Amino acid sequence: MEIFRTYEEGIDAIAKGSVDFVRFGPASYITAQNRNQNIELLAMEVDEDRGKWFDGVIVVRKDSKIQTLSDLHGCKFAFGDKNSTIGRYLVQDILAKAGIYAHHLKKYAYLGSHDAVAEAVIEGKFDAGAVKESTYERYKKDLRKIAIFSNVTKPWIARAGLSRTVCASLQRVLLNIQDPNSLKPIKVGGFAEPDDEAYDYVRDRMEWSKAFFPWWYVFMHQWPVTLAGLIVIGTVVYGLVTFAKRRRAVAT
Repeated sequence: MEIFRTYEEGIDAIAKGSVDFVRFGPASYITAQNRNQNIELLAMEVDEDRGKWFDGVIVVRKDSKIQTLSDLHGCKFAFGDKNSTIGRYLVQDILAKAGIYAHHLKKYAYLGSHDAVAEAVIEGKFDAGAVKESTYERYKKDLRKIAIFSNVTKPWIARAGLSRTVCASLQRVLLNIQDPNSLKPIKVGGFAEPDDEAYDYVRDRMEWSKAFFPWWYVFMHQWPVTLAGLIVIGTVVYGLVTFAKRRRAVAT
C-alpha cells in the first residue's frame, strides 16, 4: 500500500499505471480519467445517511463577524489542495455564483488538506475556508458554518489494463463488505455499483469553477511567465535565422 503525499502524485500514479487501484476524491478521478480514459471505476462509497452524497462546508471561526458569503469580500480564504473536489472546485463554483471572485479576496492560498484549512481558520491565519463535513465535525468547537454544498462520494478505481479477473474480484469484495467493523476504519457506510454518470455533477462544477478566475485576472497573474516564454522562443528563432543566413553567406 502507498499513501501519496499529494493529490497530484496519486493522479499521476493511476494514470500511468504504476499502482493497481486507488481511492480518490471525484475531481482526482475525473482528472486521472482525462489523462487515461482506460482507468476503470470499480465502486462508489456510500454515506450512511445520504447514500452517494455527502457535504462540504465553508467555515469561519465561531467568533467571526462573517455571516454570509457576501461578507467574504476583502477576506482571506483558505482552499485545500489544487486538485481537491471540495477544497477547490466545488467551493470556487459556489463563491463565483455568489459573486465572490478571486480578485475580491484579500488573499487566498491552497493549504493542501482539510485539516490544514480548519486549523488555519481557527488560528486566525485565514478568515474562512472550505472543508468536508467530517473535518468540520472534528473542529466544530471552534468553527461555524456559513454555507453547505453537496459532493458525490469517493470512487475506487483500477488502473488501465489490470486483469479483468482481478478487477472483478476487487469489485466483488468491495460490494460485499457489510460488516460495520470492517467499514469503520475507512469511514464509509458501504459500497455501491459504479456509476460514472454520477460524477457529471462534479465535471460540470469543475468547468463552472473557472469563472472564479476572470480571464483578465489570469492574464495579469500569468503574463510574466508568458512574456518569458515568448522571449525564449524569440531568442531561439532569431538564433536559427541568423545561423541560416550565415550558412547561406558561406555557401555563396
